[in-house]
Amino acid sequence: MANTSDCKSDYAGSNPVRYCILEFDMIDNFDNIRSILTFPESQDDRYFYFLQIMQRRKDNPELSGNNRIIKSYYVHSLDYFDKIKSEVITLCETFNARAGIRLNLRDARQVGFAAMQQMVTSLQQPDYRHFQRVYEKAAGQHCMKDGRTWILDIDEGTHWHENYWKLPFMLGDIEPAGDKLVKVIPSNSGYHLIVKPFNLQQAKDLLKDIEIHKDNPTNLFIP
Repeated sequence: MANTSDCKSDYAGSNPVRYCILEFDMIDNFDNIRSILTFPESQDDRYFYFLQIMQRRKDNPELSGNNRIIKSYYVHSLDYFDKIKSEVITLCETFNARAGIRLNLRDARQVGFAAMQQMVTSLQQPDYRHFQRVYEKAAGQHCMKDGRTWILDIDEGTHWHENYWKLPFMLGDIEPAGDKLVKVIPSNSGYHLIVKPFNLQQAKDLLKDIEIHKDNPTNLFIP
């Protein structure tokens, strides 16, 4: 649950834009993220968003590895996204895990061919231990080029944490010129600004203290 601790107003054109500095007890971004999920008109389940529930050793010191995948989902529609919400929350709370979703759309055909190549490589090595994860791994590595978004990862304790609301306005003049902000997604240590791609060379000084992720998951639910 989020608590509003400080709010600021600025203007984009003639429209007032209100940004708030928030404090979080739990991260539930289902509604926030649902509003930006888009699917092609084709209803053949070819295109999907990739969602995973993951335990981290940071949160679960007893894990033998750095992380453990609890479950993966291939989200082909908003109806399915709504359907799995309760299950995702339950699994996160049960396993002290977090749910993340990659906001770049996947093409099952592209992912399928990539999985086939990885399977052949595993057979040639040989490495039989990860066969069951081949498609899952490919889904995490390959996204469509069209409509791609990036994440600006703003952490608590940095200059931009309390000034994140200024970034969309400052990025407006970076090529290609125009509004680049898609959505602000709260995290447990700051914010993920979901933005349209831009000229990184032009923005290198502006964003020198910010991590830029081109296809990482953003936080969907953290108990």
